[in-house]
Amino acid sequence: MLDIVHDLAAEREFSAKQSYQAENAALAAGRRATVEDTFRHKIEQARRLAQEVDSTSIRRLHRARVGTLEGQRDARLAQMDRDSRFSLSTEPVALVVVEG
Repeated sequence: MLDIVHDLAAEREFSAKQSYQAENAALAAGRRATVEDTFRHKIEQARRLAQEVDSTSIRRLHRARVGTLEGQRDARLAQMDRDSRFSLSTEPVALVVVEG
């Protein structure tokens, strides 16, 4: 009887883990896409400003901003990758035997 209960618990844990992993992956992908879009917009804007200005020093300023934004984007995405790792642990807490 105890083996059956353990088998059922293992099946349920496996099913729950798959479901939670899929949900976690979808959420992480959505967050990643949002960060990528935000930084892409900021980087494109800084590049455009660098091309539009006549002043060499202002152009350098915008180009440096592009580099800074790219570094921030890469660091943020790397951190998100580390944070999105999924972990689920379960532990049996009770066993009830009903005799009737």
